[in-house]
Amino acid sequence: MDWLSRLDRRLFDNKPVVVLSTSPGKGGGKRALKITETFLGYFAGNIIGTFSLSSFNSNFDEGIENEGLLQELHELLYKLESFETIENIVA
Repeated sequence: MDWLSRLDRRLFDNKPVVVLSTSPGKGGGKRALKITETFLGYFAGNIIGTFSLSSFNSNFDEGIENEGLLQELHELLYKLESFETIENIVA
């Protein structure tokens, strides 16, 4: 990330971004998620949402097992997909 600061500050050029994090603890990597969110915004990333999967070992086996978290992720990815479709139509 430090070297990216040497490049054009509009590196992401307002592209839609979803920031994901996970960890084995209850925080789900939320501190790293927040730092990444700030960083991407600084480089003109259009952050349309974030998702944190906490307690990875309990909530993930061959997929996300917690229905609430799975629904949250699906909604976020649908939002990203819809945003991309709208952007392609407008462009």
